[in-house]
Amino acid sequence: MNLEFTYDDIMRLEQRYRAMFINSIGGFKSVVLIGSKNKAGQTNLAIFNSLFHVGANPPLVGFIIRPDSVERHTLRNILETGVFTINHIHESFFIQAHQTSARYPKEISEF
Repeated sequence: MNLEFTYDDIMRLEQRYRAMFINSIGGFKSVVLIGSKNKAGQTNLAIFNSLFHVGANPPLVGFIIRPDSVERHTLRNILETGVFTINHIHESFFIQAHQTSARYPKEISEF
């Protein structure tokens, strides 16, 4: 079966359905929690499905952060300190891990 979608077709989809559709195009992706803290010690934890391998020599990984049209605590903390952790998600806490995608004030730690 050959399906074809135009940009307009995709934009007419209900917002949440469109998000799930676009997120699934690339196939299976692992999800990770990225932990960070600012210079004042305020912690942040955020879920990402965009971690990728860049190279082994030098050892490099990357991840994509959405445009900073709203506060991006993870991005701000990493730019401020240069430090973050990558944590894999176990099936025993995947529901709690997804909750880190909610918009909390920076004073609230998702940890």
